[in-house]
Amino acid sequence: MTKKIIFFFILGLLILPLMSAADLVYIIKSKADNNILNAISEKGYSVNVIKIADISKVNMSSYKAIIVSDESFTSSEASKIPVNTKNSIVLNVKNTKYWNWVKDGTGSISPSQPKTLPIIDSQSKIVSGVNNNFPSYIDDGSSVGIYKIYYLPNAKKAPGVNTIVGDDLVFRIKTFKYEVKSGAVIATVRPGSQLLNGKI
Repeated sequence: MTKKIIFFFILGLLILPLMSAADLVYIIKSKADNNILNAISEKGYSVNVIKIADISKVNMSSYKAIIVSDESFTSSEASKIPVNTKNSIVLNVKNTKYWNWVKDGTGSISPSQPKTLPIIDSQSKIVSGVNNNFPSYIDDGSSVGIYKIYYLPNAKKAPGVNTIVGDDLVFRIKTFKYEVKSGAVIATVRPGSQLLNGKI
């Protein structure tokens, strides 16, 4: 079985220790990822797993944060997940356009081996204690295939999406400085940030 750890899962592992409460809700479409459940448990947190079909029965205010699985939700389903009004860890690369974070969805690159990624916002708590380069995968010796990396494209992401880790750096002649090449691999959206379509 392929044991790839994509950037969103790593993001989740990094954010979990920063939370002050143990009650989390993990929103899935069909199946929970046992790696994520084990990581939450190892950090000493409890979690309730709910299917998107049952989200209307859940009182989100009773949870400190939500975790969104990396499954394909319909636009109607995605609109029911309150990622823009509740502390959230979004492991999802398929529905970012529905939350007004990016136009037309994510981009991706497919390096042939694990790639280290540049940290853009070194002041972020997410990368506290991490060296200048962020591992996109943990090479456990058993991973196979393409080490795919998803990103929110620079030209399509909302102004309020803050890049924490980028896909790569490129030197721009116009500005005479290094900038994120294609987009944000790990990003944050803080309260009050400007999203697309006039959303805040």
